[in-house]
Amino acid sequence: MPEEVKRSRKQWEAFVEIDAGNTDASTLLKQMMADGFTEQEARVLLARKKHSRTKTNILILLLGIALFFLGIMLTVSSYSTVSSSGGKYFVFFGAVIVGILLFIYGVVKLVARKG
Repeated sequence: MPEEVKRSRKQWEAFVEIDAGNTDASTLLKQMMADGFTEQEARVLLARKKHSRTKTNILILLLGIALFFLGIMLTVSSYSTVSSSGGKYFVFFGAVIVGILLFIYGVVKLVARKG
């Protein structure tokens, strides 16, 4: 039976990044230690990747808030320019809806990481 091929550090970093928390941390620790990592190195790598995902989810959440308020401000601005004289105005519902969805997505991902 052939011996398992060991992964390099770059391959492990890429794997942990792609896996994005789907594999149990203890399983990953065992596999990484079998490939020559010390327990401390493996834990540091996993913690760094978890922090990176958390940061990304916070940015998505903030983007959702910004897009929501941008859509509201543009709608109010468009309405205020035609409110006294009448006419047509734009409702930026796309930006508002996408902003809400991004916000919800970011919150769900952050809460799921804590559990």
